Amino acid sequence: MQRDDLPLITPIYIKKSMAMRPPTDPVYYLLTSNCLYLCRNHPHYQSCVPAPRWPTELAPHAASLAARFPPIPQDQFERICGFFGHMSEEHRAEAIVLLAWDSIDQMVRTIVPQQVSAVSGGNWGRGYPIGVKYRFPQNLPKHWTVFSDIHSHCTMAAYASQTDQHDEEHSPGLHVVVGHIQREPPQVHVEAVVDGARFRLPASTVLADYGGRRTDFPAEWLERVSVETLDGTPVWPAPAGQDTWKARE
Repeated sequence: MQRDDLPLITPIYIKKSMAMRPPTDPVYYLLTSNCLYLCRNHPHYQSCVPAPRWPTELAPHAASLAARFPPIPQDQFERICGFFGHMSEEHRAEAIVLLAWDSIDQMVRTIVPQQVSAVSGGNWGRGYPIGVKYRFPQNLPKHWTVFSDIHSHCTMAAYASQTDQHDEEHSPGLHVVVGHIQREPPQVHVEAVVDGARFRLPASTVLADYGGRRTDFPAEWLERVSVETLDGTPVWPAPAGQDTWKARE
C-alpha cells in the first residue's frame, strides 16, 4: 500500500499490488483499480466497503479541455464546403473528409478517404441523407497526424447526432459538422472528444474566417465516394448502362 502524504484527517492509500498488507489506521480510504473504498480497523471487525462519496477534504475538480488544435485554413475549409455542396445538390448525400497535421511542412492536410454515403429511397435515389461510412486511410506519411474529421449534414442543421456521438466516443480529436450547406455561410458545429468526454467548442477556435463562398475542389475527390440506398443498391456511380448524374469537373 502507498499512503498519500497530504495532511488529511482520513488518509488515502493506493493499492498497487495484491500482496500489499492492509494499513493499520482506524479509518482510511483505499483507491483501487475498480473502486474507492472506505475501510475501518474496528476492535470488533475489519471492513472495506465502496465509499458512498469522495473525501470531502479534497478540492473539487471538473472536466476541462484547453484546445490547441491547428486552425483549419480558410481556403481548405471553403474547398471542403464546395465538395459537401456538390454531394448534397447532386445526390442528397453526406460526405466526410479528414484533416492531418504535417509536422514537417507545418501545415494542415486534407484527406478524402474511401467512403460510402447512404440515402433513403426516392426517384433515382434523390431521397434523404442517412449517413456516411468511410475506411480510414492506410500508409499515411509518418509525420502526418490525423486530428479531425469534418462531415456534412446536407441541408439539415449542424449538430452531433446520437450516431455521431457513438461513432466518435473512441475517436479522440476534433469533430466538425457542416449543416445547412445550401446557405452561405453554412452552419458549423464543433466538438472535441478526449477519453470519451465531449467538449463543445466555438467554431472560431478552429476555423479561420469563412469568406462566404465555397470553391472548386479536386475532381479526384469524387473518385473516392459512392452513394447507395439502405439496402445496398448503388445510386452513384451507377451500374453499367444505368443513367445517372454526371459529376462536375
